[in-house]
Amino acid sequence: MQATKLKKKIKLGLFYLLFLSFIFFAMDMTCQYIIKTTFNISIYDEDYLEKKSVFYKDKQLKYFVHPYFGLASIGDKKYKPEGIANDYLFHSVALSAKKNDIKVLLLGGSVAAFLSNNITKNEIAQDQEFNTVFANTLNTHFGVNHFSVYNASILGGKQPQQFFKLMYLDLVGFKPDIVINVDGFNELALTLSDNFDAKLPAVYPRQHNRAISRTALDNECGDYSNYFVKSNSKIAIIELVGLIVINNCHKEITVSPTDVPYWVEKNSKSYPQYVDESVKIWAKSSNQIFDFLKPKKIGYIHVLQPNQYQLNSKPLSEKEKIEYLSFPYYGDHITKNYHLLSNDLIKSDNFTDLRLIFKNEKRTVYADHCCHLNKLGNSLLAEKIISSNEDLFKRLLH
Repeated sequence: MQATKLKKKIKLGLFYLLFLSFIFFAMDMTCQYIIKTTFNISIYDEDYLEKKSVFYKDKQLKYFVHPYFGLASIGDKKYKPEGIANDYLFHSVALSAKKNDIKVLLLGGSVAAFLSNNITKNEIAQDQEFNTVFANTLNTHFGVNHFSVYNASILGGKQPQQFFKLMYLDLVGFKPDIVINVDGFNELALTLSDNFDAKLPAVYPRQHNRAISRTALDNECGDYSNYFVKSNSKIAIIELVGLIVINNCHKEITVSPTDVPYWVEKNSKSYPQYVDESVKIWAKSSNQIFDFLKPKKIGYIHVLQPNQYQLNSKPLSEKEKIEYLSFPYYGDHITKNYHLLSNDLIKSDNFTDLRLIFKNEKRTVYADHCCHLNKLGNSLLAEKIISSNEDLFKRLLH
């Protein structure tokens, strides 16, 4: 009798075990299907962890919203004069500057930032010892050792950020002998893509709503997200939960909510009106820099930068054609509107239009599909800026 009861219990237990195994198997297959169709990935892929690793959240704050010039980087060099500042102000500084050196201040976006160092964005992570090639080129050109370059460019920066950065530097006591502003691309590409799409005013820093959103978040979800990024349990339901956590955290940190008014009034201008306003901001900001520097007898060189999206500006190499024309999100705006940036709008006595600097250059000078230059491109650009403004630099020497 007891043996019969025991057999029944064993059979019932086996039934429940098989039933639960079937349920688990069905759930696992369903979760694997959802993972494959939703995230285009399999937990059994050899590079599964590698694919997830791009969503790792570094909780160390690298960039922050600056109250005066939009955005600053924790990696920037601080300026500590006798006065009031202890702020992150320079992308790079002159490593061996002497007291009586001629101080050259570089302003602009990432092209200006990498021009000073002659390294591209991809090389920065591997080369933390910045090489001040622009200063070396300048000193070599004149056979001296009197020029020191201070690079206050802002990655992703655009006018009027250069103007405001100059005002802030002056306020905290930095006094350059000459200012070089390299711009043009960001003023149209970033404004007409990032800001216009987000209905931000054209005058705002690019993606200012996202910058505020990222800074305001405590990024608490990053801890949970990073746990799942680094692990693979091989159990589909656990991995599905993990991928949902990763995805939601990524959206929370990188995508700004559309219902939070970070600005007083959303932009309602049409695209042509927005283009016109962007050009005016570019010109007026440069002219404000000129008006500020002229009474101080500080030279001002405004450089209009080259890029691969301006038609007929360069005989593109095969590498440039295949790899570096693949970002129409920026490129289309440049192709349509870059000709609108005219020297007739600029006051500077030393406006240097280098849009066609590579008109006859067949070698590869670009480094990516945005606008950045490789070492050759940076060297050619530096040399042309100097040779085009030779008299101004000579006056500084004498």
